[in-house]
Amino acid sequence: MERLTKAGYRCYLVGGCVRDQLLKRPVHDYDMTTDALPDVLLDLFQEYPLVTSGSKHGTIGIVIAKEVIEVTTHRKESAYLDHRHPHVLTFTDSLQEDLSRRDFTINAMAYDQAGILYDPYHGLEDLKKKQIVCVGDPDQRFQEDALRIMRAIRFSMQLGFVIEEKTAAALKKNVPLLKHVAKERLRDEFHLMLESNSENLLGQLEAYGVLTVLFPLLASMKGFQQDNPWHPYDLLTHTDIALSHSKNAPLIVKLALCFHDCGKLFTRIYDDRQIAHYHGHAAKSAELADAILKAYRYPTKMRKDILLLITYHDYYMQPKDVFLRRFLSKLDNRYPLAFAILQVQYADDCAKNPALAKDKLDIIRFCRKRLEEMQKEPAIHLHDLAINGHDIAALGYQGKAIGEIKKELLDHVIAHPDANQRDTLIAYLKEKEERHE
Repeated sequence: MERLTKAGYRCYLVGGCVRDQLLKRPVHDYDMTTDALPDVLLDLFQEYPLVTSGSKHGTIGIVIAKEVIEVTTHRKESAYLDHRHPHVLTFTDSLQEDLSRRDFTINAMAYDQAGILYDPYHGLEDLKKKQIVCVGDPDQRFQEDALRIMRAIRFSMQLGFVIEEKTAAALKKNVPLLKHVAKERLRDEFHLMLESNSENLLGQLEAYGVLTVLFPLLASMKGFQQDNPWHPYDLLTHTDIALSHSKNAPLIVKLALCFHDCGKLFTRIYDDRQIAHYHGHAAKSAELADAILKAYRYPTKMRKDILLLITYHDYYMQPKDVFLRRFLSKLDNRYPLAFAILQVQYADDCAKNPALAKDKLDIIRFCRKRLEEMQKEPAIHLHDLAINGHDIAALGYQGKAIGEIKKELLDHVIAHPDANQRDTLIAYLKEKEERHE
């Protein structure tokens, strides 16, 4: 800022960093705006590493102390033809003109080098009122860039603010425009909502009409009564309550919880007492979630991990070491995934009938504690067996049978860790043959 000012230019901190400073929240990155053109910025800061990929939009990233400070020339924008990007972008020397194109009043404030606040759209007042208000005409703002619909809800969740009445009405009106937004951008905003730990998250999205656009399958869970003593809530409410018990959990846990029961929509059957059951719903939920995650272009590994959590969310845990060792073996001894499965199960059970779920919650707590202790013990893999394929072949086994015997021995050793000795395992196989003769 000092260098720009000395060179005769005006510059300001702008947007989120100003908002978060005023709210006394942590500031994660600093953005600036200036009347200096991009070529001037390149010249003035030539000795620093520069990020120039956004230069055609007027943004130069200046790397200082390993942080990228984005400095953008004041801009004004023409009509948005695709509900996402301005058709023509031109530079201006007016700060107010630059602030007028921003989405919400709380993001349209700027600080100069002397710490003077520029707030032409009364963002500070809206911060005090704890409300999200569009700059200017809200209908126009959302029609210009439909992603602002998601951003309004996300800021509301992150900050605990309400969306002002006219802004909320315009938001609901323009929800269909979300179809113009790339799936990845919608996905990223949804992630930020999940990480906000907001209560009734899916219910809020449903109330604004957004859930029907993002995840129609989840929207259809509203009002779906589960008709089972374990479940006093409809399916969407149950999912929301489960999410509320995943505060600060990894993102894959939250995403698994969003979709863990969607298969119930297609697996409900009633017994002769008119109690509903949902056999196979975990597998069906994973199948349905897979299609959604692919549509939103999730990375393959992340998608597979989420599906694994959904598949195991109804896996009945037992407070026994041998069970837990076998459970870990199924997961290839990946402890983080084991703990994530327990987090999903715990949150799911917290959203059930408390009187019935109490024992299951106690078991999950025990299993979590025991797994933490077991982490310090050596895990057993196939390659840790004290017997190899040649030993097994010498006993008369051939081809695929050798691999099957190895798996059987691994299961035996998981149940009896002291048995992992060559002579003991050979004796076990010989006894097995004698029993079959």
